[in-house]
Order: sequence, then C-alpha cells, then structure tokens
Amino acid sequence: MLYNISFDICAIALTWMAIYTLFYRRNHHTRSSRIFLILLLMHMVALITDIASTFANSYPTLTSPFFRDAMNFIFLAIHSSEAFVFLYFLIVDLEIGHTTHRYTKILLLFPECCFILFPLLLNPWTHAVFYYDKANLYVHGSMMYMLYGAVYLYLALSLGLIIHKRERLTQRQYRTLLYLFLLSGIPVLIQSLFMPHQLIEMYFQALGFYGFLQLIDPIDEYYHPVTRIKNFQAMINDLSPYFVNQRSTYAIILKISQLDVLSFFSQTNDISHSYRLMITDWLANLVEKGHCYDCEYGIYVLTINDDPTFICQIIQNRMANPWQHRQYAYQFSVQITAVQIGEDIHSMDTFGQMVHIPYFHTEQGCVFQTVEDLERESKEFMTHQRPEIPFALQEALDAFLHGFATLTPAERSITDLYIHGHEIREIPDIACISANTVKKHNKNIYRKLGIKSKEELLIYVDLFQRCGRIQDLYSYAK
Repeated sequence: MLYNISFDICAIALTWMAIYTLFYRRNHHTRSSRIFLILLLMHMVALITDIASTFANSYPTLTSPFFRDAMNFIFLAIHSSEAFVFLYFLIVDLEIGHTTHRYTKILLLFPECCFILFPLLLNPWTHAVFYYDKANLYVHGSMMYMLYGAVYLYLALSLGLIIHKRERLTQRQYRTLLYLFLLSGIPVLIQSLFMPHQLIEMYFQALGFYGFLQLIDPIDEYYHPVTRIKNFQAMINDLSPYFVNQRSTYAIILKISQLDVLSFFSQTNDISHSYRLMITDWLANLVEKGHCYDCEYGIYVLTINDDPTFICQIIQNRMANPWQHRQYAYQFSVQITAVQIGEDIHSMDTFGQMVHIPYFHTEQGCVFQTVEDLERESKEFMTHQRPEIPFALQEALDAFLHGFATLTPAERSITDLYIHGHEIREIPDIACISANTVKKHNKNIYRKLGIKSKEELLIYVDLFQRCGRIQDLYSYAK
C-alpha cells in the first residue's frame, strides 16, 4: 500500500499551494472563502492521516493498534465528509442559504450523520466499516459502501445544484465548478469500482481545488497589483448578484479629490505607494466583515451589511487629520456617498458610473454627497457634459498637453505603450530597442511632461478620460 504515498505527497504540495493562493489574495475573510479554506484544511489533514495510516497498515508491528485505528478513523471521517462541505460551500457561494428552509438543511445533514459518522463511531464494536483479518491486514467492511453512498449522494446534489443555478454563474465560473466536480467525483467512482486500494482521488481532488482557485478568481483580473485588494472589475463581479436578485446591501463610495491624488502621486514611487498602502489597509481593516475595493486613483468602494452611518463618521474623523509618512504629511479632501443597493440604486451600470466620475474639491475636508446628486452628475458625465474642473487642474492638464505635443515620434510610441498597460521591462522587446535607450526616452518623456513616474503619467491620462477631454489628448497625439 506504500504506493499511495507518492500520490499523497503530490496532493499535499497542490493543497498547500491552494491554501497559499487563498491567503495571498487576502480574500479569506468572506464566508464562502472560509468554508473553502476549511475544505482545503480537511483535505490536508486527510492526506497526512492517509500517509500515516498507509504506513501503519503496511507495517502493523511497528505501530500501536490505537495509532493505527485512530489514523484510519480520522482519514475516513474527514475524507468522506469533504463532499458534504463542498455542497455547503456551493450553497453559500451561490447565495441560496438564506432561502433554504431549515428542515431542508437538516435533511441535507442526515446522510453525513447516519451514513458516515454513525457507522464510524460504532466501528470499534461492529467492525463493519473496516477491520483487520487474521494476517492483521486492513480490510474494508460491508458498511464502507454506506460511506461511498453518502459521498455519491452529496456529489450528485452538488452537480445538480451547479446545473440548476448556472444562471447565477458566469461561463468561467460554471465551467470551473464542473471541472472541480469532475476531478472530485469521477476518480472516486474509478477508485471504488476498479482500484479499491489506490486512492488516486486524493491527488485529483487537490488538483481540482488548486485549479478552482486559479481559474475562478484570477489575481491579475480582480486584484490591484500594488494594494493587493479587489479592484473595480471585482466590485462589478461581486455586486452584480445583488442587482440581479434584487437583494439589499450597503455601500460607501469614497473619493479622494483628484487634485490631492495628483499631488501625492507626483512624488516618488516609494512615497505614493506607501500612502496608497496606508489608506487601503486602513479602509480594509475598517470593514473586516465587508469588502474594500480599490477603483484606482483615490476612489474606493466599501460594502457592509449594516447601516453605514457609523463607518462614514469614522472616515470623516480620520480624514480630518493628516496622513503622516516619514517627513511627509498629506491631508486629503474627500467626498463620501452612502448608498443602499437595491433601494437607492437598481442598476449596476448606474452604480458603476457613479463610482467612475471624478471628484474635485472646492472646499477642504470631508464632503457628504447625496445619492441623487451623484446620480445626476454621472448622467451629465455620460451625456458628454464636461464636469466643472478647478482652474488649477485645468492649468495642469493644459501644461501636460503642451508637453505631450513636444514628444518625438519615438518618445510618443513609448508613451503609448505605457498607456496601454505595458511595463518598463517589456518595452525593449516590444519596441526592439535597448534598455539604455528606454531609460533615455523615459528621462526625456518625464522632463517634457513634467512628471516623475509612469504612475503619474497614467493618472493624467485617467484625468483626461474622467474630465471628458480624452479627445484633446488624442488630437495632440496625431
């Protein structure tokens, strides 16, 4: 039976990678993620106890009977229960737990208790699940098929739930869940029917868990590369079900004045990144039971389940004081709008537009904006009516345009690559020039545009977009 260990070692590595991925994304605080984390930890324990039980069953004279029985019992109990936890994860992730009747939940728990845990608890007296023959070898009993039956039942229910509720899933989510189910279910069937002593499903389930986390919520698409919290795209993905299912929740739209953002981003990368991390970490800790989304360039969305008045007051008090980093201190002017999704706003498009429009402060400190006024401003913005831009920002944009017009064709091509999301290290291969030439072009670009970093360049481009002047930039580019 020692050949199982090679599968287990590979499965432990995959499971550890899956656990690391879940924590790396800083998304383990949601209820569905916590359940999935429990599932991963259960699988890790099952793998470890499987190695221990395999060794104990292969060399019974080297281990005590108690250790041997304990490892076999823990392995069977935890591994067989994974299917039930997976079904519970789907119920929570598909957000149907609140509509599931209490008696239905009890009925779903019945096979776990009666067909898995109860036979295992009685096994020391009945020896009906597993026992040791006259040669002291491990043997499956007749009630082992009850464990298999419960696992098949939960897997069938999971598959039915995925198919029945597929309208709540994106195509990628639907395909990935089916992929996870196949890697979890089919190897169980193969192992139980054709390979009773080779636990290959342990490896394939670990592969499925890791693949699920890699495909269902890609880091590059849904997490900000600097602050490591969810971005605007993730916000749309998370909040869309509330609009589709007409469910209510609260959100706080927090906007730092674009003038202040431009000011601290004009500093070095080290300073600007430090301030971003300080602000986003503070906001993320402020809503530990909700979500914090970094929607780029000083715009954040916080989602919570309760009345946001208290959180808004905390934000107002904090923003009344400067943010200190080394010898630098910045005091930001912010706009706060509390929204009740499902009551105040009924469209994801409208909410996204409200988040997108910029804020330019006319008075220092914290300003509370009503939902109605913010919605009106977003409609004006979408009908190409330019928002009122402070004179200081107008001057900054005009100076940027003047500098943009002085760029050489080579410098402009490099700038376009930055605008389209390419990193500095990618430029030499794309533009077919040396790294030293890129540095020379960067120096000239920064000097002519009056900026100090690529991030500041992207802020200006974003400001032209948000202020309705992107065509001015395109006309200078020609």
